[in-house]
Amino acid sequence: MSKPSTNKVWHSIDQIPNKGEWYSIVQSPKIRLMSVSNINHTETDYQVSAENIVNATDGFIDEAKVYSSITHIEINNQHLIISFSNGLTFDCGVVSGDYPILRYTTEGIEAKYNREPDSAYKLLVPTKDISLSYDKLTEEQKNEIKFHFSDFTEQEIALLQKPAIDAAAQCETVINLVNNALNNIEALNNLISDEEAKRDMSEQDRLSSETERKRQETIRISNEESRKIAEQQREQSETQRVQREQARVNEETSRINAETLRAQAESDRKSEYSQIVNETNTAKDLALDVANHPNYVGTDFYVYQWDRSTQSYNKLDICLRPEAFNIFRTFPSIPEMNNNKDNVPEGKFVVINGDVEVEDTGKLYVRTSEGFDYLVDMSGMRGFSGKTPQFIIGNVVSSEPDVPANVSLSESGVDSSGNPIYAINISVPKGKSGTSFNIHATYDTLDDLSTAIPDGSDINGCCAVGTQKPYNYYFWGKGSDGESGWQDHGRLEGQKGDPYTWEDLTPEQKETMAVNTGRYFFENLMINSDGHLIINIPDN
Repeated sequence: MSKPSTNKVWHSIDQIPNKGEWYSIVQSPKIRLMSVSNINHTETDYQVSAENIVNATDGFIDEAKVYSSITHIEINNQHLIISFSNGLTFDCGVVSGDYPILRYTTEGIEAKYNREPDSAYKLLVPTKDISLSYDKLTEEQKNEIKFHFSDFTEQEIALLQKPAIDAAAQCETVINLVNNALNNIEALNNLISDEEAKRDMSEQDRLSSETERKRQETIRISNEESRKIAEQQREQSETQRVQREQARVNEETSRINAETLRAQAESDRKSEYSQIVNETNTAKDLALDVANHPNYVGTDFYVYQWDRSTQSYNKLDICLRPEAFNIFRTFPSIPEMNNNKDNVPEGKFVVINGDVEVEDTGKLYVRTSEGFDYLVDMSGMRGFSGKTPQFIIGNVVSSEPDVPANVSLSESGVDSSGNPIYAINISVPKGKSGTSFNIHATYDTLDDLSTAIPDGSDINGCCAVGTQKPYNYYFWGKGSDGESGWQDHGRLEGQKGDPYTWEDLTPEQKETMAVNTGRYFFENLMINSDGHLIINIPDN
């Protein structure tokens, strides 16, 4: 607000200015003052050029620099209205014809004519020029704008004080409101503080709970890991238990099967044992009968054999009368010899006498019960020159059990008649060692044996029971009832029985006896100086 001067008139906000006057409006919360420039215009002045209006406006703006910058410019009812930020509103008057349009921007006040485009706006007053500051005023202006209490009437003083009084009242009201608001704010702050404290406590509780939760979660995770490990161990233990159970079931099944097989084997063993006992007793009786009635060669050189059915000796067709050694017959080949075996008596000698280029020429065979047995190859020996070869038993030696028997001829000089002498060398394998019969101890009765040795499973051998020979021999084992104990196997000496007959022997026994008999006589065979085969029969 400027101080009244001689060339300016102050108007109340309620006064309506004359149409030809310039005026300014100051709007405040309680009072509006209007300053109108004391410039009189005629009706024709409204047709003044835009340049004069702008010049007049510039002059007014210079006067208005005491106020703040322009905030709004408009044309209202052909009036140019300028508003300032401090509340002043300036009516520049009526603009007719091509009138300027002003606008306020951040750069300042811009203007263009109404029929020009917006791009024609030109900057009239920079913002910095219309920004009023106290240091821009002269001392005269500063003194001029100063108010003196004596300058105002009581009405003006009252009018001027009224805004202050109203403002004071409003300030008091505002202060009361502010105080109330401050009290409310303080109460709210206290409430907020209380709530914040509660929130802090709740947060602390939450943090504590969260810490406890994390600890419990850690414990839970640890327990879960332990549970998983325990579960894995349980599953492994369960798997091992199932495997052990399956193995036990398999073993039990195997045991049951083995027990079944054992029971079957035990049953078979009992049956076999009973059969063996019966067969052993039968064989024992047969052996005793044969042992007590051996075959013998009678004075007529025939073999006599014991007949168990008739309990007498029968004369066999086997004649062991000694005969002179001679070649019964010669054959050109081995097939020819085999085809004529029925024409050669048993025990006779034959020779293969074919072409000298034939490999079999000179081989000596003897007729047996089944065919011909090869004795020796006489080819390559000194030929028959009217001399009869003589044969003697040469070296008879024992070889290892697994080495087959062997017969060979070797020259052994000549006799007094110049006949060549050949030695028959024989190699016979030894028999395999047998098992010894071990008698562990001797007791008078079976009760004495059972008392002394209740369990004989560790005994190697048997125990003899009796007060005198022949003893009964007991072996530890299972009896026919399947129970383990001392089993009586009888005596080594049995009752005298009937001798074996030839019919009592098996084919194998007959063959063994024939071979042993032939070996017996062969060992006592020799050729005399006359070329005769001589059998020496020992006295025993």
